[in-house]
Amino acid sequence: MDDALEQPKALPPAAANPENVEDDDTDEDDGPDWSSIPLPGKPFIPKRGEKDYEPRPTGSSLQQHMLEKSRAAMFDAIGSARGVNSKAMSYAVWIPSIARAHVTVSRGVHFTTLGTSVAREPPPAPKRLELLPEEALYLIERGSVFCWKDLPGVDTGALPGAPMSVQQAYAEMLGREGITLEHYQVYSYLKRLGYNVLRTRPPIPPTPPSWWRRLLNSISAFFARISRPFMLPRDWWRPRILHGWGVPRDYASLFRRLRFIPAGHGIPLHTKYLRPPITRSPYQLFFDVYKPGHAFRKSDPMRPPPDFQLAVVNARTTPMPTIHEFAALFEAASDWPVSQKPKRSMPSSGNKTPAAPTPAPAPAPRRRWFWWSVKDSTSVAPAPRPPNPFVALRAGTKSVVIAVVDAGTITCYRFNRGAFDVWPMA
Repeated sequence: MDDALEQPKALPPAAANPENVEDDDTDEDDGPDWSSIPLPGKPFIPKRGEKDYEPRPTGSSLQQHMLEKSRAAMFDAIGSARGVNSKAMSYAVWIPSIARAHVTVSRGVHFTTLGTSVAREPPPAPKRLELLPEEALYLIERGSVFCWKDLPGVDTGALPGAPMSVQQAYAEMLGREGITLEHYQVYSYLKRLGYNVLRTRPPIPPTPPSWWRRLLNSISAFFARISRPFMLPRDWWRPRILHGWGVPRDYASLFRRLRFIPAGHGIPLHTKYLRPPITRSPYQLFFDVYKPGHAFRKSDPMRPPPDFQLAVVNARTTPMPTIHEFAALFEAASDWPVSQKPKRSMPSSGNKTPAAPTPAPAPAPRRRWFWWSVKDSTSVAPAPRPPNPFVALRAGTKSVVIAVVDAGTITCYRFNRGAFDVWPMA
């Protein structure tokens, strides 16, 4: 009986629904069909075919033919030349002496967030658009810019020869102004994700203000400091002389006077038992990253602070950061007030009809006997609800992102500086 059960049969067992079983097998066996990728000369994409199975030792020659055909289609798709539209191409000239790429013809929307307008010598000449090394290399690699190398004694408008290849651009542009291969890998990775990336240190230093502007700023600051005590709100029922000078008047000042151990990030680090700081630390802020959802203008001097500030290190050659390097990173990072961070508006899931506001009660008339006790008779609005302390304490006042590159693999770590010393806990 067992032999009869183990004996193979020529016909497979009938399924309940053969059409569904065949569809399931087809979906599972579908894979990358390289023959469906069109070459530059083909105007249409052919239909997907069935998966080509690995030929068995006793298989037919048809399976071997299909496998060779699929392999040849894969190599043709990989080895095909990249095609670009000549009407959308931009042209630039790489100038090694200043490590910039001068854009002679700019086309496309890339230059709304890339490039800098610079006035070069002679002064009457108009400003020209220049690209940083990472910006020029990114556009060359994606096939948006033809770039030639500036040759001494040759007119820039008629450079001979073919443009720079991607390999030559890597060799010429990397290693200039602190741009390493890891920096460019992080830059191109963020740009492909849609982020707007700028350098933390601007490529063009800001123009120092004139002596007349500095004098006006000093005079305005002097008068603002003198008039500040007279502009503070006063309560004539509680004059300052009754409280005494130096007496705490709120919980924050009371806690500061009760603290006998100095706290806060402004306290210098103890260097007695710690390793002295490194002269040249690899942990330095290099990129400012803006999210793609916001309106961004590269020429706007009043643009908001960046969403992230990035430091790039090599995982193979850089050790873990020390407390001194963390302190230097947070010292250079941008700061924002904890209590003024924007809140996300949560959509309401219930009734969308807004409720009618509750009318404020009419204030009761009060008799005023002295002129200094006259105040507004309207009711005082309730104080706003304080934000969630746990979210604010976790976010902190400063944030830095360290991008660790390990043989091309990018991993980002975010570090926040807490706000326990500035957050009112009572």
